[in-house]
Amino acid sequence: MKKVIHYSTFIFALVVLVMAVNTGCSKNDLSNKELLTSHPWKFSDATTNATDSTIIKSVALVKAFMTNSVITFNADGTYTMTSPFLNDPETGTWELSSDEKHITMKSDGSDSGDTGDYMRITRLNDTELVLEIDDKTDDGTPYTLTLRWQK
Repeated sequence: MKKVIHYSTFIFALVVLVMAVNTGCSKNDLSNKELLTSHPWKFSDATTNATDSTIIKSVALVKAFMTNSVITFNADGTYTMTSPFLNDPETGTWELSSDEKHITMKSDGSDSGDTGDYMRITRLNDTELVLEIDDKTDDGTPYTLTLRWQK
């Protein structure tokens, strides 16, 4: 009986230790700004829920051109994106919403009246960044473009 008590005490202590480590100070305690700027992000996928064939083909093209692209968010609110398909890196500015659930990115080469791309952050942790852009087809049907980035 003593062995069973010691064994169950050991298991309980181990579970408490694991929970303490997982809920203690970790990368998950970082703000979205800190997570975004912690390292470069490599493009991994582009998908859509659209049924319009033109949108589906456009997303496939985006995916092809974004393959091997890397974006770096700098703490000063600027970004740089490199891609095998770009002669020069794309640079611009980025800003998080006050609740850090949305990001607006504006390329340095965009028109002065362009407000930038407004994207919802649906997942952000130390290894994964998922952004969603809501848009409408020419006939007004809503769809979402999802962009995935990895560490």
